[in-house]
Amino acid sequence: NTFKIIDSDLNIVNKIVTTAAKKWVDMISDGNLIIAIADNYTHALVSSDSGETWVERQISSTIHDWSKIMFGNGIFVAISENDNYSSYSYDGVTWTEKLMNETDIWNALIFSNKVNNFISISVSGEIETYEHSCQGVYKPKELELINFQV
Repeated sequence: NTFKIIDSDLNIVNKIVTTAAKKWVDMISDGNLIIAIADNYTHALVSSDSGETWVERQISSTIHDWSKIMFGNGIFVAISENDNYSSYSYDGVTWTEKLMNETDIWNALIFSNKVNNFISISVSGEIETYEHSCQGVYKPKELELINFQV
């Protein structure tokens, strides 16, 4: 697998070949770290030098189909698509897994500055928010929709 680093003029400025032959599906940066996730894997790739070098970091004790990763309010959150797991990290090194409240296929994740929470949605329309308290508690929470119309 090859990561290509592209500048603002869309010129390839660097190529990094990884040893992990995986299907890399998403990546995010907090301005210091770049983290890439793959489906069917237990690790993420983390770079602290703008993509020059990459280190594998375990984000799960079991294989999950990671689909999205986001950063907000000092925390990275990744969700798995088919098995209802999420994982979070404050530093990109140490990760903690959490089981989501609903069994579904999770395929979208955002961080909302307005509500200061992560929000994910499944293909069937289930929505969960992720609360983060000053004690560092992170927990999925089901969000009820009121007067939701398509």
